Parts: sequence; C-alpha cells; structure tokens
Amino acid sequence: MIISFMLVSFCGVVYSDRAEGLFHLMRTHGMLAQSFVASITMYAFIVQCIFTFIVLSIIYALPIFKSQEVCAIEQWDCAGEFGEAPQLSYYDASYIDYDDIYNNTRVELRAYREPGDYADILALAAIFSLSIPGSLLSAAFLPGYKAPLIFIGFVCVVASLLPLVFYFVDQSRSVDWVLECANDFLDHSDRPRIAIDEMDEFCKNEFNRTTLDEYFVDCVGFEVNGASQYCTPRVASLLPQFGLFQGLSMTYTKKITFLSRPEDYVAEVLIPNMSGGVDCDGNTCTFPYANWVRKQTIVYMTIGAIILTVVGFFTAAILGFPTRPIHELRMKLSNLLSFQWIRRSPASGTTGGEDGISNKNEPKRTTMKEVINESKTVQKLVKSFVDRSRHGEAEEGQVKETVVLDHARIKRNRVAPVLTHKLCKTYPAMGGRPPKVALEDLDLHVMKGQCLGFLGKNGAGKTTALKILAGS
Repeated sequence: MIISFMLVSFCGVVYSDRAEGLFHLMRTHGMLAQSFVASITMYAFIVQCIFTFIVLSIIYALPIFKSQEVCAIEQWDCAGEFGEAPQLSYYDASYIDYDDIYNNTRVELRAYREPGDYADILALAAIFSLSIPGSLLSAAFLPGYKAPLIFIGFVCVVASLLPLVFYFVDQSRSVDWVLECANDFLDHSDRPRIAIDEMDEFCKNEFNRTTLDEYFVDCVGFEVNGASQYCTPRVASLLPQFGLFQGLSMTYTKKITFLSRPEDYVAEVLIPNMSGGVDCDGNTCTFPYANWVRKQTIVYMTIGAIILTVVGFFTAAILGFPTRPIHELRMKLSNLLSFQWIRRSPASGTTGGEDGISNKNEPKRTTMKEVINESKTVQKLVKSFVDRSRHGEAEEGQVKETVVLDHARIKRNRVAPVLTHKLCKTYPAMGGRPPKVALEDLDLHVMKGQCLGFLGKNGAGKTTALKILAGS
C-alpha cells in the first residue's frame, strides 16, 4: 500500500500545477507535449523505482525472508532471538510420505520452505515501477483537483487490499475451485486430469528414489506451503499491486530444503537421483511450480504495464494535450452541458467581475469605435493559428462560435507578447446562485515596448483579465 501511494504524490504535483495555472502558463509559453510527458514519466519511474527498491529491500531483510536454521533432532522446542533467522525444530518440518530403505534403516523425509534470491526482489521492483508512468498519465489529467486525488487514493487502497481479500475472504475454497486448481497444476506437469472423486489422490503417489523428479518436488512444495496461493488466476497480475503481492508470495516460497533420518540420505541419495531438470544446491532445491508461477506473474505484470502506458498516452492526448478534433468535441460537449444554460440564465449578458449582477433597466450600451478596431486587429493577428466553428440555430439567435487554438502554428517571434482573443471567465453556480460571467469576449494586444492603460468601470472585468494574464 505504501508503494502504491507514491502515485498520489506524483499526481498531486501535476494537479497542483494545473490548479495554480502553471500548466496552462507553460503551454502558452511553448512547452511541448512530448517534453512534458517525457519529463514527468521519467521522473515518476526513477523515483518509484528507487522507493520500491528500498521498501522491498527492507522487507527482504526481515527475519521471515531469512533462511531457517534447523535445531538438533533431540531439541523438540527451539526459538531464536528477535531479529535472528527463524529457528525450526526438526519435527516442525513437514513430513513427506516417502518410502525407501537406506543402510538397513527406513528413511524418514521432511522438508521446509526457503525464500528466493534478492535478484527476484529486484526484478519485481523494476517491473512494478514500469507501470507507474502509465498510471500517472492515466490519472494526472482527470478534471478537478481534490476529488480526483481522493479517488486515486481510494483506488490505490482498494488495489492494494484486493490480493488480501482474494486470499483470505474471497474464494470460499469450494471443491470445484480446488479441483480446477489441481488440474491446472496437472496440466503444467503433463499429468492426466482428475475428477472430484479423485481429489484425495492428488499428489498422493508412492514416492521413492525412482520417482525423484519435478513432479515430486512440486508435490513436496504443496505439502510444505499449501496450494491456495498458487491457484490465483494469472491474469489478475495485470493489476500491478496484485502482481507485486503474488510475486513476493512466490519469492517467499521459491525453494525447498530437505531433511532426513538417516541425516546423510538427502546428500547421498535424494539429490543425486533427482531428475527432470530440478535445480538443487546442497540440500535445497528450487520449487519448480512456484518458480513457473513467478515467471508468469512477471509476464502479466509487464503486459499490464504496457496496457497502462498505452491507456495513459491516450488519456494524456485527449485530456491534457488535445488535438483540434478532440478539442472541438470537448468544446461542443461543454457547450451542450453548461454554456447554453448559462446564456439562458437570469445572469445572461452580465459582465460584472465582482458580483455579476446586471440591471435590466440599464440602457443598451454601444460599443466604442476603439474596441471595434482592436477586435479587428486581434482577429487579423490570430487568423493564422486559430480555427473557428459555428453551431446553433440562427433563427433563434443561438448561434455560438467555438474558437480552437493550435499552439504548433504560433510563430512566437512575430506575435505580440500580450494577446487575448475572445477571453472569457465564468464563475460556476454556487449556493443556489446562477453562474457569474466576470469577463466576456475580450480582444486585446500589447506590442513589445508599448505601455497600455487598462480602463473600465467597476465590474468590467479588469482585475479578472489581469489575473488570467498573470496565470493566477
């Protein structure tokens, strides 16, 4: 959960820039979409990778991931000090149903689990971090500020707790589910599938020195660790948090160490007779099925990261850096949902910046000649990089114009430092009051070296316009 919450901190930076107007200011000053996306994704990946390495390294350093130390056979009860490697009594190791005679003595075989290598932890950290750029791009451009961050945090909590819910609450371990799990393992081992009435015979073969192969080690692994954790649907690892949990579980149970009476039976007979490509080192062998599940988990985590990345780039293109068709579609949807209602509201036609209140008895005002000339000048200046589309019913006087700005077509060395075209600002409805139009259709340009006096009556929108130009 701690690792997942890094996504909220990454998104918080982007949302803060958007709320303060810095994102829009950077775009208007020529920031390239590719540069922004590349910078935030690389930053998120590097930071997440380092943080995940640290957290998983701390987890791997805990005693539960240390190799267990077996006490002498005559010690029935033994325990180590806090922080030391776990102490295991010989009789606490899992008993294996095994039949053999060695030096005229019946063999007693036991086994216990051993964790995987630190390299397995590093691989999980790297693969999990690959999913962060896509997750960030998918979430960073959602509309709003606090509400989306709360939603992202909630999703992180649910995604982190989902593996625990699956293991300990979900899946009532019905007979059908256990049967499907067993048959999945048998398919992997190239063994015939079984029916419900044959479940008692699952991994109950008569094992001896002639049957020491991968299937034998897998059955020992199930006896030592249980089978439920290996029955999780592989596709669930497409979710990064689920895959990380599953990968840690497989790393925790990746190896098996054998014990025997007589003590030298494992080294002299069991390990030398092991066949079928089982990888052993001393008395410890890799649990083949757990290792296979771990590799499948990494594959699905990689696919999930690729899917998140593709979705993230599409989301960023649509919500963060829309092209002209997407921008026009968004504008039409916005007009459909809010603009028409604002125009028909009692506050329609107001231009007050402070209270948005208009007087219906006020005589109709004429537009000054200077304002008309300024609008014409601005329209000529923006003609090369602005597209317009009209929609609505002319008979009803509801024709509206959508203005779409293409940043790529702006030649910044030929454009006035201050340039606004049809600049508007409408405060949303609050407390039952209608929306307030603080600024409407402001056309203005200020050339380099020019000093401009900004005049207007109270409520005309002067302060609002200056705040917009300042990016605040």
